[in-house]
Amino acid sequence: MDEMLHSLVFIHPSASIGEELKDVFQVLLPFTSLQSSTVRQRAVGRIWKLTHSLAHYCQERPRHSSEQSPSVSYDELRLPVLGQLVGCLILCCAFVQEEKTCRCALSALRHLYRFVLWRSRWEGQLDEQGKLEQWEADHEFSLTWTTNTTVILAGEEGLSRQDSWAQGVGGAWLTSFPPSAFIPPQRFEKHFHSSEKTDLILLALQGMRDCSNYNTQVASTLMAILTVDFNPMPNDVQRIVTAIHRSRKLITEEQALRTIRSSFASLAAANPRAMTLSLLRCSPTCDKDIWELWELALSSVDAVPKMVQALLHQLETVPLGQKTEVGVLHTAAATALHKLLQYLDYGPQVRLVFPELFVVLIIQLVSAGPLAPLEITAITEDPFRPSAPTSAIRMVVETAHSLLLCAEMDNLAFSMDTHNLWARLQGAATWQNGLHSLAKVMLKNCRDQCRPIFRHLQNLLQYHQLQWREVPAMAFYFELWSCQGHHEDDTCPQKIFRKYIRSKQPKSRELALRGLRNLYAGRMQLLLPDALLWLQDMRADIKLQAIHLLQDIVAQHPASIRGVLSQLAVQLLSCFNEDNAEVRWRSMELFALLLEAPGRKRLLLQAERSLLPLFIHMNEDIPNVAQAAQKALIHAAKLLGWQQLQRLAGAAEVWMIADCLVRTPTPQPLRTPLAPLQKGGREATLRVPPPPCSLQLQKRGRDAEQYLKDTMLHLHSPQVPVRDTAVRFLGLLGRKLRNENREKMSDIRKALEGAKEDSEPAVRCLVLQTLLILSVLEDVPPTRPRLRRWFWRTWRE
Repeated sequence: MDEMLHSLVFIHPSASIGEELKDVFQVLLPFTSLQSSTVRQRAVGRIWKLTHSLAHYCQERPRHSSEQSPSVSYDELRLPVLGQLVGCLILCCAFVQEEKTCRCALSALRHLYRFVLWRSRWEGQLDEQGKLEQWEADHEFSLTWTTNTTVILAGEEGLSRQDSWAQGVGGAWLTSFPPSAFIPPQRFEKHFHSSEKTDLILLALQGMRDCSNYNTQVASTLMAILTVDFNPMPNDVQRIVTAIHRSRKLITEEQALRTIRSSFASLAAANPRAMTLSLLRCSPTCDKDIWELWELALSSVDAVPKMVQALLHQLETVPLGQKTEVGVLHTAAATALHKLLQYLDYGPQVRLVFPELFVVLIIQLVSAGPLAPLEITAITEDPFRPSAPTSAIRMVVETAHSLLLCAEMDNLAFSMDTHNLWARLQGAATWQNGLHSLAKVMLKNCRDQCRPIFRHLQNLLQYHQLQWREVPAMAFYFELWSCQGHHEDDTCPQKIFRKYIRSKQPKSRELALRGLRNLYAGRMQLLLPDALLWLQDMRADIKLQAIHLLQDIVAQHPASIRGVLSQLAVQLLSCFNEDNAEVRWRSMELFALLLEAPGRKRLLLQAERSLLPLFIHMNEDIPNVAQAAQKALIHAAKLLGWQQLQRLAGAAEVWMIADCLVRTPTPQPLRTPLAPLQKGGREATLRVPPPPCSLQLQKRGRDAEQYLKDTMLHLHSPQVPVRDTAVRFLGLLGRKLRNENREKMSDIRKALEGAKEDSEPAVRCLVLQTLLILSVLEDVPPTRPRLRRWFWRTWRE
């Protein structure tokens, strides 16, 4: 059998040697704990032979092979069941009546110890000189093991602990062998990974059960030693806690129970957060059995604040009702916190994080989603029975109430009950009003105790990414800030409101804008630089916030914008073509206000640039945008002194406006009082002579170039009427330029060619008609009136 196993694993393995050994050991290990001594002896004997082959295989391999890197060697000999194997062999050493079994187990431990040393070398964990010297010392020790193992317990520094181990495991069976024939677990422990040490602890826990054939005292002492100074990974804590939760009722021996209690407290102190999550996963309802484990974990005084922080973190992770594992855990966290608040011993530690806990519980309440009236009534009025199944929202309400009592804020708890604030905080339509009422009640009943809550909200909003908590936190902060009145130092509120004016959440932006307006009441013009900056943001909602604020500034402080009129007008022109209809609408309304503001003469260039975009948007099928474009066009024509265009825009003569735009405007006569020169003192008309023909042609060329650029942008509009208008205007522009600028005619044809694949059949047909007409007109003199009338009629239809 031994030769067959050796050949199977080391000579002709079908997989890696480590995988082959794992499969064989997994078959053999269960037999080492059976009641039959013969079966145990045979299983341990096979393990001994295999470990001997493994140690020999490692010894024969060179330390630095040129053919294979150390990492490959490690992967080849990786042994996932090493922790279980060492644990079984240590427990088998306690079968003192079975000398052969004990000696085989001890010998196997020796071989495994040598394998562990070689593995440490392969893993490259001992490259530093000091660690390398330690490895060499351990390796030399393993070679002279039969004469020098009395210091193997925990190294040279652990001699004082050897006696306690011998007494714990039972001196009778230990002293029946030479002192040099046994390796206690600490010598393995320092070379073990966290998961392997966990496997060893789990095996010791299994040996502590009443039904186990192993020596219970040896198993309990083994577990006690392994958990000292153990820094487990979170997954390892979960495995140990789950195993203790399942095994505790199967263990009745007092020494074993004492070991579990002390080990549990050590694990909680080593990793409080992992311990908290493990307990929550074991029993989300925090039943009686799991609460006993909670008490064991909380018996470590240093662990209590960290475990409360872990509960707080869990409550901050997701909102109530989320159907995920995390969503279940945050309900379990509320349940555990409620249970913890019932014990006065933990009150001081809980009060250290009262502001954080109270804020997150209120945020959970307002984020719970819509509830039916009967559900709210059942939550707030029905008697609370902790032992009965309880909804998550009801548990949060009861936890918040208990938290107020723990923090000695009985007046606030009573006022919230009296004013039915618990119910008002849960309604989708009432939670904002509920927060306003809560802020007023808090400031009335416990203003001093509210300051830490306000500061905590301030820190959250300033320095943290709140995700789903952002809107409730912002609303709670805004209500507290509004109710307590403004202070001389409003630096923090300013930073918060300026930060969240750019938030992705519309409600946060609304609250931030309200906060800034309240903060700058009576001096809104100070926000003008910020509004100009927000107007450049790529997000449409932020542009809207900026436009609303600018409208207020223009209405209340028109003189303050005189210095930025041109800059603001240019930014608004870029908003005319936004995809968001409300941005187009509001920007045109604000542009019309600027054209009537003090200093509007500075906007002549921007007014001229706006004519064509406003004309095209007059044809939109969105009434608000079309009306705003018409109004702005009227004001632009008025500012430019273009009376004909102003009249046509007022009458909404769309195609007459287009024809008017294509022609260069004639300078209007300027009226000046010439009373001393005229009879009767009437005003005289001073006519400005028209510019030379060359200047008119230059201006016509510049206008045509700008019109062409603006019109081409609208050929890709999502609205069919806008694309239709752009095509018709290009046709009209081509008619005017056919004998003046051949290059521009070529650009117009290229733009129309690109629009031939339009998704709307009517637009495609219009593009083809326009291209045909333009191609015909290029060969016909412009003096042919009949053809000119035919073109005009076709274009208008």
